[in-house]
Amino acid sequence: MSSPLKDVKVGKTAALLKSIAHPIRLRILLALTKKSGITVSALQGQLQVELTQLSRYLKLMAGQGILRRRRKGNEIYYSIANDALQKALTVFIAQQE
Repeated sequence: MSSPLKDVKVGKTAALLKSIAHPIRLRILLALTKKSGITVSALQGQLQVELTQLSRYLKLMAGQGILRRRRKGNEIYYSIANDALQKALTVFIAQQE
């Protein structure tokens, strides 16, 4: 029998995995595992994704607490907000090589 606390954790984990389970969102996260604090324009150049789509995904993941935003002048820098997620992504990448 599962406890309500475990059910909450499982639900949150499932929501997190659902949020990142998209090829472009995964590419964004993988780029951020290699270099933290990347601007939107740098990500766009690296990933070759439409700016509107990239901005939408960045906003979505930042709103869910997956990404951290930092504004410096006119630029917004993104990084992965959760160290555990960053480590997990690194492990997933290593398993695919």
